[in-house]
Parts: sequence; structure tokens; C-alpha cells
Amino acid sequence: MPSKNDVTDVDLKRKADKASRMRHLWTKMGGVISFISSRGHQDNHLNPSRQVRTRNGLVEGYRLNIADQKNVDIFLGVPFAKPPVGDLRFKKPVDAEDWEGVKKCVRFGPRAPQADFFWEKYTLGVKTSEDCLYLNVFSPEWKSKEDTKLHSVMVYVHGGGFLIDSAVKYGDVGIAKYLCRHDVVVVTIQYRLGLLGFFSTGDDACPTNLGLWDMTKALEWVRDNIHAFGGDPRKITVFGQSAGGASVDFLSISPHSRDLFQQVVPMAGNGECEWSTVAEPKLVASCKDFATRKHWDGGSEENATSEMISYLKTRKEKEFERRLLTRKGVDVSKIGLDLAPVIGKSPEDFLPKPIDELRKEAPKKNIMVGTCEYEGLLFATLGPTNFDVKGIDKLLDLVITNEYHEDYVDLRREARALYLRKEGDEDDRDAAARGFIRLYSDLFVNNGTYKYAYKMTQFGHKVYMYSFDYYNPKSFGLLALRTPFKAATHCTELTYIFGVSIVFNFRMTDEDKAMLDLMTRMWTNFAKYGNPNGPYEDSSVFDFKWEPTDPEHPLKFLSIAKKCEMKDEYHEHRANFWKKIKLSAKCC
Repeated sequence: MPSKNDVTDVDLKRKADKASRMRHLWTKMGGVISFISSRGHQDNHLNPSRQVRTRNGLVEGYRLNIADQKNVDIFLGVPFAKPPVGDLRFKKPVDAEDWEGVKKCVRFGPRAPQADFFWEKYTLGVKTSEDCLYLNVFSPEWKSKEDTKLHSVMVYVHGGGFLIDSAVKYGDVGIAKYLCRHDVVVVTIQYRLGLLGFFSTGDDACPTNLGLWDMTKALEWVRDNIHAFGGDPRKITVFGQSAGGASVDFLSISPHSRDLFQQVVPMAGNGECEWSTVAEPKLVASCKDFATRKHWDGGSEENATSEMISYLKTRKEKEFERRLLTRKGVDVSKIGLDLAPVIGKSPEDFLPKPIDELRKEAPKKNIMVGTCEYEGLLFATLGPTNFDVKGIDKLLDLVITNEYHEDYVDLRREARALYLRKEGDEDDRDAAARGFIRLYSDLFVNNGTYKYAYKMTQFGHKVYMYSFDYYNPKSFGLLALRTPFKAATHCTELTYIFGVSIVFNFRMTDEDKAMLDLMTRMWTNFAKYGNPNGPYEDSSVFDFKWEPTDPEHPLKFLSIAKKCEMKDEYHEHRANFWKKIKLSAKCC
């Protein structure tokens, strides 16, 4: 008889059945995507790329044929700074060290420490580590058709509420196949997140906004090295989504980074959104509370913050991981974040002045900015709130308070009428649900986008505004069991830029593929020409023309749908109502 330590056929069958059930579960959930396992990533079977000499040394990635005898060289996990570990924890990033020989760059670098969603432990295939300051370069082998023979450059900053996410989720093959084919070099970057990226002591013991300094160091690397990859350092577009959108906005106005690129694309987030910054006293208190919970004893009266930082440098990196979702899901009654960028007061601070002052001083840039049709749908679906009239009233009670408004009753009634727009909507489940999502979307990102587009137009920037209204119902995966309706929501547009689903995998239809082609053409046109329509205002490729805003029409936008068209009323100008409201500190 076999001993209890022997592996029997029954054991093997049991393990195989368990693996099969897990695969079935992922498929049922919508197939949460794994970019690493989907390609196999067997280093021995990769075709080597050309070798490129950076300022730190030679790098070699792998070469991918994307069709029509066109090849893209992909360099993954290129260090742009020293690992921010040990004594470099809580310090600004430092240039990467030089290396001898050829550095093989065929795997993503580690992701910043973060609390993963449970499925990501099985699907992402890339570990987390404090040593996370890496970027990825996707470089066409062929020469650009431009006079310089150099390609325009697109640098992507991921979102995730300054707490989660990485460059890994946006893949490698899709970027090469769908973006690089339009004659651009693409760079995706990582930065420190959460407490390690946005810790603050309120004094010189710890520089604030370390995550933004990381992004700046990555952009300096791009400026200094991208020519060697066939990219033009004079034609750099920085784009980001959600917290990444707010980040690229800050990068475009900070005196420490604003001259490192020429164009900016804040998607579903910008510096006008309520959550994009946090008051310094609130951040300092939150950070001190964290240190206390990690058994810091308060230190001496004279050197308390320095001693706190020294103590926290001894703690394990796993202790700094934070999650975006609570056990109950997203708290939609809270728009603001505990950890986010702060506005400083001295020239050494990343954001040394109020945002409006920085905007006035910043150089003019071409801009594309926009949101999805129902941005808040994803978050509300992940939360415990009811999508009904009670939900609307509860949220209005939280954001329009008697503390700031003597006429709060009338203002709440006026707001209610904005979101329950006609008689009978209170008793119509679909109408009430859409009203609730509109309200949350406005508070979350629409109002900020409205203000951003208006201000930047008045300041003389060339602004192309959009609303992404297209979606595939199959893209909701397991969330379809919870969502009150389906529509384009937070992250929907990313699928049609990177060619991968960011939340749940789904099979693309011919309409999806057409949208993917349209979006990648417009985004790369903007990067190359400063005009999403293409060169010389030639929109012959499209059956529409995307018009920029102007002082008389500062909010006209392109509705990106099966049939694209220009419109004038961005979310019915509901943001005009919110100009009268001072949001409650409980909310933001």
C-alpha cells in the first residue's frame, strides 16, 4: 500500500480537477487577464531585439513581429532610478547606477507594494517590491516617416488612486500591435504608491509627493535616452488615466517637470478633481497615525519627525501595502483620498504654489481631456450603496450640508431635480439608478473635468475634449450580476487604447476592433501632430472632425461612440450648479 507521503493517481486527478475549477472560475468571472502567462514569457524562445546604449549601459529586449513584416523591439524592466530601499526609502529618486555588459530586459520589473485584489495573486505573474522604479520601452524597428526619422513619443502613467496598479496591467504585445504600428514609441512607467509614495511629515524630514518625483525622474530618463530608441525627445506626449490623469496634469504645471514634454492627455482625472490633492494637515495626521499603529513611540520633542522616519525605515515593506477597496467595497460617500499629492509653499516643493497660479505660469501645451459617459458606474457597482432615490438623498445630504449653506434644503431640492429629471423618475428603477450614477460621476470626475477644460481654454491652451460613450456589454464579466445598467465607465476607454481589458477579459467583436483602430489612430495622431484628426486638419480617415474648444465654446466635445459627433453640452452643464456648493469635508 502507498504511504501517506506518496503521490497517487487519485491525488493527481484531484489536483487536476481543482486546477480545472479555478480556470472555470476565472472564465466565469470574465477571464481576469494575465499579460505574463498569456504570452508565456519563455525567455529562451524570444527573438532578441537590437541592443540599445542608454546612459547607464547597453540593454537588450525582445523583438515582436506585429504584421506586414513590421517589428517592434520591446524592452521591459529598464531601471530609471536606484531602488528606493534602505536609506533611500522616503527620499527623492536618485539616478540609476551604470552597469557592465548587456542588461537583458525581457521581463516587467516588480510592481510597487500594494494590496492586490484576490485574483491578481494568480493572474498578474509579477511580484511586488519596494524596488519598483522601472519603465518599459516599445520601439518600432522601422524609421519614422517624419523628416527627422524619429518617432513621436507617448509616455503612460497608470492610475489606481495613488495606491494600486502598475505598468504590468497595460501589457506589452497590445501596445506594440495597436499603438506602435501608428509610428510612435511608447513608454510605460511605474512609481512609488501609497505610504511609500505619498508620505508626509509636514517638514523636511520627508519630501512630499515622492510618487510625482519618481514620474519626473522617469521623464528625465526619457529625455536623456529616448533618442537611442528612435524617439524624438522634442515630441513627447504624457498621458494618464484616473490618478494617472491627475498626475500628468500636475507634471504639466510643476516647475520641476513641465518642460520635459510638450503635450498632455489627462483621462478620467485631473488636478481640478476633489480627490486629486489632500490638505497637508490631514495627510500628516494620517501618516503619523500609521506610524503610531506600527508602534512608534512618538520620539523626542525636538526630532520627532526625523526619528519617526528613521523608525519607519526599519519596518518591512509589506507593512506599507494599502488597498483601494475596503471589505465592504467602495465607499461612495467619500470622494476624497487619505493619500494623495499635497500643495506646498516653498520652491523646492513639487507643487510650490496653488494650482491656479501654477496653471497661469505653465507653458502652453496641446491637450486632450475627457471622461467616460458614466464614470462612477464601476465604483458604485463595487460598493454597498443602493442605486435608488434613497442613495441620491443620502449622498446629497453628505455633500450639501447646513454647515456651509444656509439654504441647504433648497439646494438639495434643486440638485435632486437635476438627477431625477422628470415626474415619475423616483419610481422608475432605471431612471433613479442612472440619476445616482450621474450624481456620483459628477462629484467624482465630471465637475473637475468641466473646470479643467474651461480654465485651460481660457488660459490659451489648445484643448480637445471628449466623452467616451462606447462599450461592449460583455466587458462587465462578473460585475454584470451587480450593475444596475451597463454603459461606458471608469477604465472602459483603456481597452481601446492598449488592446487589453483592464478589469475583465472578453472576446472583441468587429465593432470593438473598429473602435480600437479608431482610438489608437486618434491618440497617436494627437501625439504626432497635436491634432487627433491627423496632419493638416485632414480628417479624411474619419467621417467626422474633432474640433478643439474655443473661448466662446469652451466645453464642446467629441462623443466617441459607434457614430462619433461633436456636441456642446458636456453632461448637460450640471457642473454650473456645483459652482454654488462648498463640498463637505466629510465627503472630500
